[in-house]
Amino acid sequence: MNRNAIASLGMLSAAAMTASAPASAQTTMQEYNIGPQSLSSALQEFSRVSDIQVLFPSDAIADRRTDGIHGRMTAREAVQRLIDGSRLRIASIDDNTIALTAITTDTTRAPQVASTDAGRDIIVTARVAREKAIAMKREATNIREVATADSAGKLPDKNLADALSRLTGVSLERDKGEGRFVSIRGISPELNNVTLGGQPTALPDVDGRAGRAAPLDVIGSGDFQAVEVIKTLRPDMDAQGIGGTINILPPSGFDRTKAFGYASAEYGVNDLESAADIYSGSAGYGTQFGDGGMALFLGGEYSKREYRTENVAGSRWSEEGGYYVPDRLRLQNFSSSRERYGLTGNLDMRNDDGNSGYFRVVYNHFTQEDYRPELQFDKDGNILNQTPTTGTFTEGDVNLESLRKEAERSILNMSIGSKLSFGDGSLIVEPQFTYSKAHENVPVYDAYEFNVDENQPIDYDLSDQLFTFDTGQMRFDPANFVLDEFRIDTSKEKEQLLVPSLDVTWKPELLGTGTYFKIGGKATLRHRFVNDNSNRYNSVDPLYLDGFSISGPDDFRGKYNIGPLPDQDALRAYFDAHPEAFALNEARSISNSFEDDYDITEKIFAGYALANLDLGALTLLGGVRVEHTDTTIGATQVLELDGDFAGTEPMTGKHNYTDVFPNVQARYDITDTLLVRAAYTTAMGRPDYVALAPISTLEADETTPGSNLYDGELEIGNPELKPYKAQNLDLTLEFYPNKGGLLSVGAFYKHVDNPIFERSLFFTDVTRDGRDFRELSVDTTENAESGEIYGLEVNVQQQLAFLPGLLSGFGVSANASFIKSSVTVFGRDDDLSFFTQPDRVYNAQLFYEKGIIAARVAYQYRSEFLESLGGEAMEDIYQDSNGQLDAKLSVKLLKNVVAYAEGQNLTDEPFRRYQGVPSHLAGEGESGNEIFGRTFRFGLSAQF
Repeated sequence: MNRNAIASLGMLSAAAMTASAPASAQTTMQEYNIGPQSLSSALQEFSRVSDIQVLFPSDAIADRRTDGIHGRMTAREAVQRLIDGSRLRIASIDDNTIALTAITTDTTRAPQVASTDAGRDIIVTARVAREKAIAMKREATNIREVATADSAGKLPDKNLADALSRLTGVSLERDKGEGRFVSIRGISPELNNVTLGGQPTALPDVDGRAGRAAPLDVIGSGDFQAVEVIKTLRPDMDAQGIGGTINILPPSGFDRTKAFGYASAEYGVNDLESAADIYSGSAGYGTQFGDGGMALFLGGEYSKREYRTENVAGSRWSEEGGYYVPDRLRLQNFSSSRERYGLTGNLDMRNDDGNSGYFRVVYNHFTQEDYRPELQFDKDGNILNQTPTTGTFTEGDVNLESLRKEAERSILNMSIGSKLSFGDGSLIVEPQFTYSKAHENVPVYDAYEFNVDENQPIDYDLSDQLFTFDTGQMRFDPANFVLDEFRIDTSKEKEQLLVPSLDVTWKPELLGTGTYFKIGGKATLRHRFVNDNSNRYNSVDPLYLDGFSISGPDDFRGKYNIGPLPDQDALRAYFDAHPEAFALNEARSISNSFEDDYDITEKIFAGYALANLDLGALTLLGGVRVEHTDTTIGATQVLELDGDFAGTEPMTGKHNYTDVFPNVQARYDITDTLLVRAAYTTAMGRPDYVALAPISTLEADETTPGSNLYDGELEIGNPELKPYKAQNLDLTLEFYPNKGGLLSVGAFYKHVDNPIFERSLFFTDVTRDGRDFRELSVDTTENAESGEIYGLEVNVQQQLAFLPGLLSGFGVSANASFIKSSVTVFGRDDDLSFFTQPDRVYNAQLFYEKGIIAARVAYQYRSEFLESLGGEAMEDIYQDSNGQLDAKLSVKLLKNVVAYAEGQNLTDEPFRRYQGVPSHLAGEGESGNEIFGRTFRFGLSAQF
């Protein structure tokens, strides 16, 4: 096993939380009677006898044995006798902890491994988590960032995405104020990989459109040992991950030497919705049995969050009369509830011969309920009385819509594996198998849309970024609105994964304990389908809102008012009682039913070989990985002739390719506290499912009746898309001045081939599906040529223990990423960045930990980034810069009980999108300027 494995498994071998400690590990004498056995189990037995935890790099002693110790001696003497001849030395020692490190040829490392014995001082759990994360980062050969659980079994935030947001180079795409998608170094979330214990996991979609981007708000922050963001992949890792790999490390009953447990509960509120409540709780228990050869961990968590958000959105801005004006204003008010629970079960086994096995089960379930009233103004006609910021549209539409949606998403992941040791540990065979499935089900999606009978003049005022449209008092009378469409939708999405793998490691003893050779193979067999069902109804006779209206909320902080709203319960009851009063719109129903549907089978077969050479202060890792991808994907084409539905046609696409991924990485320990890493790696990003699917809608209109010559519009996916391919260079310098301290600076460069962009094409005199077209516009996705991404990352973490007195409790943690990118896109000759690529990402924390008090203030910031392309720069859509301020205060009430209070988004930062320039509020089908308010939580946590 190598240093990379230390990051994920080394801590599992450490003895952990104890109830009491000797007065001094240096001087207190104690009787020891530890017989001959493996060194790993001997050190654990020492911990059980002495109540002192021992932290050690497990790969350095995987094949080592000891003759044991007998007699009365100090803890230092006992450990020293146990490790004599093992190429280990004592790196640090205090009353609670003895940390060991491997002896190298040229220099001796002294990793600052943090104590996990938080039972003695529960208030320092945040410090413990930071120190553990730094130790895991330091011991790795490749470049990674780590967030670890505290002693209450929790990561520092409310879901997995939020927990990762404080790491260097990580930013979030939030949904309704909660982290959902994770971007690494600004790269699109669909180009990351997510694994559980190093194995792929199925992930649910979001309305059939998330594709390969993993919605991590489905997964809570409890019951995980740590989460890694791996920035330089190894040959024994999946090549998918141009941004990087997010690896979730499960807990184990072997994490501590004795039975342990924890529990927490909290309550919260949001200042936008006084009636909404937030509840959450978690608990976990771990123990060992079978004479210490087996360990069990069971954990669970639950959370429910009720909240409200307010969204003001524009649409497309265009130049009229010499000024840019928007064509729409949309007001939305969401009242929502998100409920999440997760269960974790891990059974681990090991013996003195170096053999081990595991069985892991993780289940997460997420439900969401949304109620969304909406008022929308659409401009039409000409503009009168125009000034730079005001004017009147001579005609316009006013629409009211009410939507109710229920969705549930779940993930089940089951993994079984073993580690079989042969020849005194020189040969290790690791078979593993993972079964994973995920689903999204939307059983309820009901929407009622009413509009004003006649076009209305609309006055507009653009003097504020939150601009206004106004039609006067007429829109407050429900008798002016007539039903336009009644929509009843359902959808299902399911993904299933089967992943068998086999890894074989050979450790030639003559070449040193850190040198090994490894080969392996893996098959990733994925099946995913999305099936939408849409029914669109129109009323046979005019149906007016005045018989089915309720009062709208007084919202948007006094700036806007939606007015009367459709009463959904009354309308659905009327629909059910009078089905004859409604007519199904077949064309719109079928077209919308198929627009996101696809069925994909993807088979990935991979093999690799690598060598890890321990040359003293220098460690070299090199190898190659080969992956073959075979994809079959089916979808449907919908045909509309002269505006009428004309049938459907099944479409199938097939694509296969083989790619080779060389990999060379090096780590050099300049001194005990200073090291440098360098890497040349390669990675890929497979096309998103929706982009691959040959989903298409063809609208054809005859130029003249009977001519059989058409003008048409075609939207279609592209199953022939090539995967992104990236060559990456990384260089980092890391300084570890003391326990829990880190100063690092790193540079990276990525050359990316085959980036994928949406493209609009225009053809004349062409034939499509047996029809002749005079003009045909085609919207699809295609590969561009190449682009590049480069940047600089800086990370500082330090407890300011050198300050006098109470000031010594202060500490700082800050990181910054400065990123640039460029790409050439069809039809554009201006400078463009990659999608979702911010130039700057900042995270900063000021914390205080002293006595019974712990507190932190944290700020996260990312700059604006390009979201989608228009025909020219003024039509491009951006997500605006975003910064969030959070704070937390904890007080120890009892020895193992802490009370805390925290506030999130204290500056009330909105989520915002714009077109071309920041003053042009966007929102075509998405959020424009959405506010979530501030959230306050209060809780208790305990452990034993």
